[in-house]
Amino acid sequence: MTSYIAHDINNLQLNLGSEATELDWILNKSRYQILFYDKGQSIKPSDIESERFDILKSNSNNLVIPLLKERRIEGGIDYLNYIKKLFECDLTNIPVFFNPLY
Repeated sequence: MTSYIAHDINNLQLNLGSEATELDWILNKSRYQILFYDKGQSIKPSDIESERFDILKSNSNNLVIPLLKERRIEGGIDYLNYIKKLFECDLTNIPVFFNPLY
């Protein structure tokens, strides 16, 4: 989202309340949705809250399929665990994957 003004304009155009989110826009303007959600990748206050996705998952009309593998990087599980620890600010016992150039 580019700004609060753009957010308000979109909500107005879609006849949604001021508290509506981008998820509400998607649900309002589409018949079917395929959503990928990873709460570990939520990085800013304007991100959609995980509870909204929990509500969607609990709806018996929705099909939930867990994504078991991702093929976005070739770093392997050690690298993925390293990145996860970095995002969690846990810098204990992490392997070194590169030598920084100073």
